[in-house]
Amino acid sequence: MVSTIDLHTHTTCSDGVYSPQQLVGLAVEAGVEVLSITDHDSVAAIREATSLCEDAGIVLVPGTELTAYHDEREVHILGYFVDIEQTWFIELLQLYQAYRISRMERMLERLAVLGVHITMEDVRQDMTGSIGRPHLARALVAKGYCSTVSHAFREYLVPGKPAYVEKYQVSLERAIEIIHQAGGIAVMAHPGISAPDELVIAAKECGLDGIEAHHCDHSATQVRHYVSLAEEHGLVTTGGSDFHGGKVRSNSRVGSAGVPTGTYEKLLEYHNGQ
Repeated sequence: MVSTIDLHTHTTCSDGVYSPQQLVGLAVEAGVEVLSITDHDSVAAIREATSLCEDAGIVLVPGTELTAYHDEREVHILGYFVDIEQTWFIELLQLYQAYRISRMERMLERLAVLGVHITMEDVRQDMTGSIGRPHLARALVAKGYCSTVSHAFREYLVPGKPAYVEKYQVSLERAIEIIHQAGGIAVMAHPGISAPDELVIAAKECGLDGIEAHHCDHSATQVRHYVSLAEEHGLVTTGGSDFHGGKVRSNSRVGSAGVPTGTYEKLLEYHNGQ
């Protein structure tokens, strides 16, 4: 039996546009049998999604996505099977949320100097969790300052543009350590976008467990390459749509990444063998 697996999705608890309930509903419609919600610096969706997935007959892998830096390069580390009952872990994620709010306030100040007036209330119109640039981009569109989310990023919100503010920087090694301490396994997200091979190898030396070989932005050639790279360096492979909804990564749909059957079982076996 072929199963549909999606191990990389986002909800309104970070920068997705669908609530946990809506996301699970989309997963049901897509025939997803194994789902992971990996909100940025948050596990706020997991508790609600757990009961929803149980009712729908979907296996839910509790997850998150942490932003890390290595030699000034930003990389994203997915954490799977993290324990959301660990108080220190929740408090640490809450601290990251506070940093996100501070960063947003500074970006709004920079926009105001440019005559672009967006309030924190505007940014929060479509979110409940981890505040980030996609929320600001959507506010810029809603207020008529930009035509699309992509336009907002290009004009204001990427490095080198006037409203961009650096994130609080957590080292690659520390991000992996946090996930391990929370009982999870650490996987490099979308290496085809943000992580050259030498960075994957450096992350392996820091304790990385796997790489996201299957991703909607990876070509078939890249998928084959990352599967081979994982085999060479003893890494597990995962995959997911990186679904946000709306115009954020609009080329993806829940369950659309073509993750091979057996990926979840191998991931679970690896986790249980740690």
